Amino acid sequence: MTIQIDAGAVLSTKPLRLELARRGAGFTQDELAKVIEVSRSTVRRAETGAAETKRPLLAAWAMATGVSAKWLETGIAPTDDGGGDSSARPKGFEPLTF
Repeated sequence: MTIQIDAGAVLSTKPLRLELARRGAGFTQDELAKVIEVSRSTVRRAETGAAETKRPLLAAWAMATGVSAKWLETGIAPTDDGGGDSSARPKGFEPLTF
């Protein structure tokens, strides 16, 4: 599943961004909880806004779902012009495709 977010777009709430990232990566709440080694209730509470999400949880969530931790935290999408957190790895370090 692919979710297209326009560069510079801001999604209003952190819980919504967390849920979108999880769904976009194809995880159920149970699956994500296992991958990032937290309880399912932690995932559910983060996605409903019932608990504040700390940076270590955001970092794990971002790594597991393939999105920017800064985007999860702030809602500001990386830009295509090289500004902000536009790339997870520097140019030239893209994985090989055959």
